[in-house]
Amino acid sequence: MQLKIRQTCLFFIDAVLINIAYYLAYYLRFGGKITAFYFETYFTSFLMVTVVTLISFSFFNLYRSLWRYASTSELVNLFLATTSSTAIEIIFIYVFKLGAPRSIILIAWMLIILLVGGTRFSYRILRNNKKNIDAFTHHKARTRLMIIGAGDACTVLLREIENLRSDAYSVVVALDDDPNKKNMTINNIPIHYGINNLVEVAEQKHIDEIIIAIPSASQARISEIMDLCRETSCTIKTLPSLEDMLDGKISFKLIRDKKNITSNERLWLSSPHMSDEGLEIKYVQEAFDTNWIAPLGNNVNMFEKELAEKVGSQYAAALVSGTEAIHLALKAAGVGQGDIVFCQSLTFSATANPIIYQNAIPVFIDSDYETWNMDPLALEQAFIKYPEAKAVLVVHLYGLSADMDKIVSICKKYNSILIEDAAESLGTTYKGRYTGTFGEYGIFSFNGNKIITTSGGGMLISNNEERIKKVQFWATQSRDVARHYQHSELGFNYRMSNIVAGIGRGQLQVLDQRVEKKRYIFDYYKKNLSSLEGIEFMPHNSWNEPNFWLTCITLSGKIKPLDIMDALERENIESRPVWKPMHLQPFFAKYDFIGDGVAQNLFETGVCLPSDTKMTDGDLNRVVTTIKKLWGEV
Repeated sequence: MQLKIRQTCLFFIDAVLINIAYYLAYYLRFGGKITAFYFETYFTSFLMVTVVTLISFSFFNLYRSLWRYASTSELVNLFLATTSSTAIEIIFIYVFKLGAPRSIILIAWMLIILLVGGTRFSYRILRNNKKNIDAFTHHKARTRLMIIGAGDACTVLLREIENLRSDAYSVVVALDDDPNKKNMTINNIPIHYGINNLVEVAEQKHIDEIIIAIPSASQARISEIMDLCRETSCTIKTLPSLEDMLDGKISFKLIRDKKNITSNERLWLSSPHMSDEGLEIKYVQEAFDTNWIAPLGNNVNMFEKELAEKVGSQYAAALVSGTEAIHLALKAAGVGQGDIVFCQSLTFSATANPIIYQNAIPVFIDSDYETWNMDPLALEQAFIKYPEAKAVLVVHLYGLSADMDKIVSICKKYNSILIEDAAESLGTTYKGRYTGTFGEYGIFSFNGNKIITTSGGGMLISNNEERIKKVQFWATQSRDVARHYQHSELGFNYRMSNIVAGIGRGQLQVLDQRVEKKRYIFDYYKKNLSSLEGIEFMPHNSWNEPNFWLTCITLSGKIKPLDIMDALERENIESRPVWKPMHLQPFFAKYDFIGDGVAQNLFETGVCLPSDTKMTDGDLNRVVTTIKKLWGEV
């Protein structure tokens, strides 16, 4: 909801900027002396100009992301959108004889690009450098301290700091969970209530360093507080142990620096990220309260409905995994014994395995460098060789969409059923439309490492109601409508549980936030690593708004993928190679492959960088610094 509101605000700001540009165009054209005739022309045409331009902006997907993610591709889209709207406006002026000079429209065209583009990129620069600006604005000469705990230890600590008589430190605030201390002071330092609010307080007070002064707290509680502290960019320190305090050894000079905790903490490739609001718990609790613990229930029904509405599909079936969703999609498509299925080679084996489940024959298709996904040219060659192919299984790898216009056209040409494996691309759009909705069937995965998770689970979507109902029937052991247990078809135990679906409903509400963070991670890596010789980032096409599930790079210089992965592992940072293509896997080696070796090259030169949505800027900098050391730049 917050994302929608922010995007609406951007819409109205653009409207204001367009009108400013249009007015300035008149002002510049007539040297500041606008006649009454042209004033009238301006007022009769400005609404048309604004509406046409904003529609063009929307058509070219300028509202798919926020200004903080302004990119070169968005600038290209801005240029195309403004040019298109300008052409339409010129046509309107001639058709309706509005009397505006063509030069006005051309000047406005240039000014709109400058004002709108300049505003977006200026905001991005300011946003990315906010910390430096804050530091300059507040002239922070002394280290600003926040103390966690407003008890006796805090009192002793404040006296120690005062006795130092140093200008190096300034204690700003103390935090405590005791409601009786709310709005009180300790040694003239204000006490704020609620340690769990420390991230917000640290940001508001521009804190540089946090000292945890609760020596009697349990290790579990200290760990919880440490986790909260890591969400800030502050230095983290803690008092000595309780034994040292009892021995009279407490001293500001003995405070232990906890930087080593954050530097050695494991950074994961992509781990589960529950909502800060605890949205998932609400729906899971509902399942317990209603005693709907087993498969089926309100959460399953609503999760299917809510996800289908989110991506723009009519029907959905919630299943135990994305693999099972592909399996039943193939079965629903009529794929069976001896049928040919074209499958993208550069993918995880879960894409290809269900083809074998159905006793069908996979033929693996190469990727192209433009999308990293199925190459339409190779697909066309495959149909020439195997015109009877029953289905095409395309993948949207790492959140990048395949070139769907071409692939859909080829599938229609050869009357083959298209199935989209969008396991990694929930939230990705191709020309403004969500991946998974172009084929007859689309599948999503909610595995623990996906952009949203249910711990394990999948979803099959389609606009074919009869087929989705059939899938739901198969997934519940193909139980016939009868008083007794009767089965006329082979069934499967593939239905998602009501508890798991509850987690999914909560996670779906934060999908836009997760996509936003994944894009931020990609932009951070690209900004800081693009200058290194031999590094190239995964493609980001103008018609594609990826969810950037994982940020991936390829290497062409002296540094090899294994060098980066080993260096990161030494720093306790997870990374991994790009998927090994299916046609190179021992199990699938006997099946045909159509292509020129692009997938193999991406596998041999590619690295997936940690892209966990819980990563802080400090975590990202740790990854970047480790990689830069290999180039001798640190």
